[in-house]
Amino acid sequence: MEELLGRPRFAVYLRAMNNDPTEAVRLYRWNAEVAAEFHKHTAHFEVILRNAIDRGLSRWNQEQVAAGHLLGPDWTEQRGAGNALYRAIGRKIADARNSADQISRNRPIGHPRRGTTPNHDDVLSTLMFGTWTQLIVGLERFPAPQIHLWSEALSLVFAGTRLNGDDARVDIGRKLNLIRLERNRAAHHESFLGVKPLHRLNDMLAVLAAINPRYPDWFMQRSNLRNLVEQDPRRE
Repeated sequence: MEELLGRPRFAVYLRAMNNDPTEAVRLYRWNAEVAAEFHKHTAHFEVILRNAIDRGLSRWNQEQVAAGHLLGPDWTEQRGAGNALYRAIGRKIADARNSADQISRNRPIGHPRRGTTPNHDDVLSTLMFGTWTQLIVGLERFPAPQIHLWSEALSLVFAGTRLNGDDARVDIGRKLNLIRLERNRAAHHESFLGVKPLHRLNDMLAVLAAINPRYPDWFMQRSNLRNLVEQDPRRE
């Protein structure tokens, strides 16, 4: 197994199972199943989150004024984002437009949308998960654009949160960042032995409930994560 997985990677599982190679392999397979199930949840979560934020930003953006004119709902188009939004994630929006354009140009010959100008949905889908963390909490202790956007737009997206005012913004941002970190672990095939996927599952459910109280029930349909966590070979 060291030849297949690499000595440093497999050593983590050997140590956890008292240097028993057979049990270490069983633990490694369990870890992969948990990570895959967790990643499935974060994929659903990201789409729901992205669409909810998009709806809120589109409503807010069309009430913003630039160069004496009202902007439209498409906050991803060039020079189309309101000032606070541009200050918060303007660079990430520009990067997403470039990525969407590259995807368009790289579509196979004969594809009906090969070389077409990316639309709003194309750009939106290329924004990375970390964009939403930056949009809500930013990189500074008191990020003015993020606080402004929360007050005017994003607090309505997460209207069901149990906290009030800026405490709600910080709490949602903290949850999103923790989810993002474990999502990246799953995507990069890193060990889940030292993390708490059920804590992050509860964070996802809390954020979804803040968006719409009906969302968690749909989200948990066909979920096997809690059952898999209970099957941890280290508990035997």
